[in-house]
Amino acid sequence: MEGCENRPGGSGVEELRGRLYGWVQGTDLPLAGVYLVGGSVRDAVLKRPCADLDICLRGAEAFAKKLARGRDAAFVPMEKDPSAPCYRLVSRKDPEDYVDVAEMRGEDIFADLARRDFAINAMAVSALAPETSPGAEIVDPYNGRADLAAGVIRHVSEQNLFDDPLRVLRGFRLAAILEFRISPDTLEAFSRAVSGLDRTSGERIGREFLLLLAARRAHAVLGQMDACGAMSVLLPELDPLRGLTQNLYHHLDAFAHTLESVQHAEEIVNEPGEFFPECAEEVRSYLEGTNRPALIKLALLLHDVGKARTRGTNPRTGLPTFHGHEAVSAQMTRYAAARLRLSNRDRDYISKIVDQHLRPLFLTADQTGEKRRIAWMRKMEDDCAGVIIASMADNLSKAPSVEECRPAALSSWLCEYYKVLRPRFREIPLLTGRDLLDLGASPGPDLGRILSEVKRAQDAGELSSREAAKALARKLLHECKLD
Repeated sequence: MEGCENRPGGSGVEELRGRLYGWVQGTDLPLAGVYLVGGSVRDAVLKRPCADLDICLRGAEAFAKKLARGRDAAFVPMEKDPSAPCYRLVSRKDPEDYVDVAEMRGEDIFADLARRDFAINAMAVSALAPETSPGAEIVDPYNGRADLAAGVIRHVSEQNLFDDPLRVLRGFRLAAILEFRISPDTLEAFSRAVSGLDRTSGERIGREFLLLLAARRAHAVLGQMDACGAMSVLLPELDPLRGLTQNLYHHLDAFAHTLESVQHAEEIVNEPGEFFPECAEEVRSYLEGTNRPALIKLALLLHDVGKARTRGTNPRTGLPTFHGHEAVSAQMTRYAAARLRLSNRDRDYISKIVDQHLRPLFLTADQTGEKRRIAWMRKMEDDCAGVIIASMADNLSKAPSVEECRPAALSSWLCEYYKVLRPRFREIPLLTGRDLLDLGASPGPDLGRILSEVKRAQDAGELSSREAAKALARKLLHECKLD
């Protein structure tokens, strides 16, 4: 299980209640009728680290505003669940310390829990510790603790899924994060409710999907998501890849290859030391504390979506071809990312990976292209790591007999980038445009081309002094005059 033993217990609940007391300390807010609920209770029972502190009560907005004033906390309305207004209070001293205050749905806590998504999230603890019991008293009408012990995701009510179809995605996310199984009847209910995602806002879907892909074992639920129809709703661009045969480099159709490439990407981002032993720390630094692992997986889900549009036939061999599919896929990726309301930065990132995912393979096949490889790395900067991870995952999911995976070469490249090239790229250029003008160059395109050539030679380690750079510039200037 991820990050914990996932064994139900009670001490975590007492700690959770203590965190709430810390928030209300010094205020005169009454805690009668206030309940700790949802994911915070689930994680406390599992004794997992929990950032969220979720409470619900009647009159949530007034309670939250008064608590925010008493704690000098920021008051932020949230859209966690359309059926229950929610307000996040964020400590101004510590932005990582926050509490979500939601309006209780129904007349009492039992009515509220009846409207929640899964049994493991339909538990509550009164903010007031029971005087007659040394432990925490958990309200658990749907046997959520038993499901936690069994490692099962089970829905509370099918109607609740129809009321907010995003809960289908949340169920898969929980299954991936907790490494739980989804009960068969819940999977069937997902199949019936999933079409409602069409009426769910793109922002909510995109946010939930990235959270799902951020799980260390997200690939484990993708097949189930596809079986219930969720993949077709989220990424309809994938549908034409089903049954799409590929060339001899592939042993799977384009859709199965796509899913397998996500699995390989997950193996790489989870354990970069196994794939990049000489620069593991640099790769971890690139990935950790960011959403890049999730975005790389999303890019791999979309990296071949242009194949159906570019499929042709080699007249000599009769085998299928997909010339230019990476550019078409990158364009389609931008449309998909816009539909999911991803930020412009995230759209640029995943479309860059899709557009460039074949480039490392082409460069490894080019025995005379060292300068082109170095120029490509300068252009990509640190994102060459993301592209190389995607390229390695893509090629590892090709036919086992294919030798073009070249993982050792790609690993060596990335090590060279971090240890040699990146420091070199950050060096001050040996020559400037003013230096070329002093050497007799005229303003114009030739000046830019000469500067670029000098910089490429500097990047390749062929120049180490200004005098050597000037000598190369004079040579290039002479050649330009001859032309």
